[in-house]
Parts: sequence; structure tokens; C-alpha cells
Amino acid sequence: MTSRTTKLLLALVVAVAGFALLFRLADLSQIDLRSISPKLAILPLLFLGTMIALRGALLRRIAPSKPDVARLDWLRLVAHHQLLFILAPSGLGDAGFFALARHHVGLDTAEAAATLALYRLRDAAMLASLGAAGGLMMAGLMPLAIAAAALAVLALYFAEDVVVLAEFVLRVLFAEGKVTRFLKHAASLSPTGGRLSTTLIVLALWTCSALATAAAFAAAGYQLSLQQTILMLAALNASGAIAISIGGLGAAEAGAAGMLMLFGETAANAAAVALVARPLLFLSAVAASVLLDLLSWWFLRFRPSARR
Repeated sequence: MTSRTTKLLLALVVAVAGFALLFRLADLSQIDLRSISPKLAILPLLFLGTMIALRGALLRRIAPSKPDVARLDWLRLVAHHQLLFILAPSGLGDAGFFALARHHVGLDTAEAAATLALYRLRDAAMLASLGAAGGLMMAGLMPLAIAAAALAVLALYFAEDVVVLAEFVLRVLFAEGKVTRFLKHAASLSPTGGRLSTTLIVLALWTCSALATAAAFAAAGYQLSLQQTILMLAALNASGAIAISIGGLGAAEAGAAGMLMLFGETAANAAAVALVARPLLFLSAVAASVLLDLLSWWFLRFRPSARR
């Protein structure tokens, strides 16, 4: 049995085990898919579609300049990467970024690696800030929550400078090596967009993700408060990133149920809500990625002006 097959089987086992646990805990009488509002159910699709489009704009701005590449090619790259990240076990989604970046926008391996690092650095800054700010808000420490959010904005604005500082510190402590050379190359990229526009795009796309999360849970019958939405978004992204199951299935639902229990829900109700809300988010993300890819392909193929 190959290593890839073993990982896929393990991912399947984790997903099945997670769902089995949730179905055992859930009050199944609380799950009535007919009660889901179609208006609320469509909102995660719209918000996540906007989020993916913004990610395309972000990637175009932080990557080395490619003047001959159309904006829609960047959107197709992000749509395919998002789809791969959603469906593949943890880690494999980003591993496929290099081939996708070469195919869609002509980034070589070094350019793709540096671009992906800067891309994920911004995600990491937002994820850490969301977790800290949400927890501090729940604890009633609003000034500290605002300070955590402000630090995240500064980290986004000075992301390339953070890389420069990290390279300098590592070079002083451990001498020059592969890591420092990589960080130096990443810091040397000439982003297409300015700091302010790039920062605003990151904040906008994470806002769309938060709105999608709130809408999905509202469709499942649970109204998240602002701080609960922030914490839930952080928990879903963290569990999805580290889960070895396919698309985080089973693991992310369990993480969502755990957060709802932290908010005061019983295990039965929390599991029931998670079994509706998180799969709705999952399906919305898949559908948004596919729709944006198809629309981009159609415009690039049949509308020559889309190549500009």
C-alpha cells in the first residue's frame, strides 16, 4: 500500500469517526433540513464566492508582477487552489499550489513558494488575531481585544517587513542557510499592489468568511454573536488546517460542536447544529470555487477582452 493510499484511508477513517461521534451525540430530532431558510442558505455561497474572488486579487498583488497574465487567470488559480485545499487532506492542498501556479500564471517554483509563504503569513496573522480577539471579547476584555485586532492589522500592513526581520534574526542566530535564503528571496519580491490596498483586501476577505460562517449557523437555527462568530471562524479554520480528514470533514464538525458547547449549548444540540452548519459551509465553498472557475473559463475563452 502506497503512502498516498494510506493517507487517504486514514483521512476517510477520521472523517467517518468524527461524523459517527457527532451522530451519536446529536439530538437528531433537532435536525430538519426542510426548516432551513433558502435565503439564509444561499448567503454562505455568495459570501464565500466574494471571499475567493478577493483572494484572487490578493494573490495577484503579493506575487511577482506578471503583466501578461489576466486577472481571471489569477482567479482560476485561487479557485482551483481553494477547491484542492477544501477536498484534499491537510497539507496536500498547498502542495498542489506549485503546479497550479505554474500552469495558470507562470510562476516558477521559487516564486510560487515565496508567494505562498507571504499569502499564508497573512492568513496566520488573521487566524491568531481572531482567536485572541474573540477570546478576549468573551472574557469581557474589550480593550485588549481591540489591541489584538490592531496588532493583526499592523502585521498585515508590514508583512514583508516581518519576513525581513525574521530573516535577519535567523541569520544572526544560526548563520545563513536554506531558510534564511528562502526568506530573503520572499522579502525581495516586488508586489504589484500597495500595502494599504493589500491590507484592506485581506480584511475584506476575512470579513466575508465571517459573514458566511454567521449565515450558515443562522440557517441551522443558531444565531452567533459577534464574538462567537469570530471564535467559530478561528476554530473552523484551525481545525480544517490541521485535520487529516478529507476537507476536514468530521474533524471540523467536531470542532464546531465543541465551540458551541463552550458557548453554553448542550452536547446534543451542539452536535445537531454543527451537522447542518459546517456541511453547508463546506458545500458552499465547493460550489463557489466551481462556479467561479467555470465563469472565469467562459470569459477567458469567449470574451477576448477578459485577457486584458
